[in-house]
Amino acid sequence: MTRFSVTTERKLIWAALAVGGLLLPSSALAFQIVPTCATGLDLPGIDCILEMVGNVAQLILGVTGGLALIMFVYGGFQMLTSGGVEGKIKKGIETLKAAVVGIVIILMAGYLVRYGLDRLKVSKALLDVPTAPAENTDTVNPDGTRTREIHVVEPPAVGAEPAAPAP
Repeated sequence: MTRFSVTTERKLIWAALAVGGLLLPSSALAFQIVPTCATGLDLPGIDCILEMVGNVAQLILGVTGGLALIMFVYGGFQMLTSGGVEGKIKKGIETLKAAVVGIVIILMAGYLVRYGLDRLKVSKALLDVPTAPAENTDTVNPDGTRTREIHVVEPPAVGAEPAAPAP
């Protein structure tokens, strides 16, 4: 069996990580944290903010899950390259145990975040602030920018006759 020195082992690990980084699909790099509902002229609502929190949590869980997977592979690599040395085998087993515990914690955190966001979206009606109805008019300026005019429509007073529409 071929025995690698510590520096050779580290070089092989860094080379494997570099090759793995180059093989990442480009779609994984196109993660959108800010949802499309927050890119307009309007202030984002509570749904939009919750969606952004969920996107950030998804990004964090994805990165930590990837790190836990790398640690899992590293622990297996330590065991395979131990050469029968008892201390290196124990170190590899401990790394594998820590990686499995980390993956379980990450999965549980993902489920808890998803559950919490789902529960908040159900009770969002409690957080809504009632507003007067408004009519919006969007205009595109010659330089390509957009402006929005908001005209508040006052509701008729209680018991008042509804106004006739203008001809």
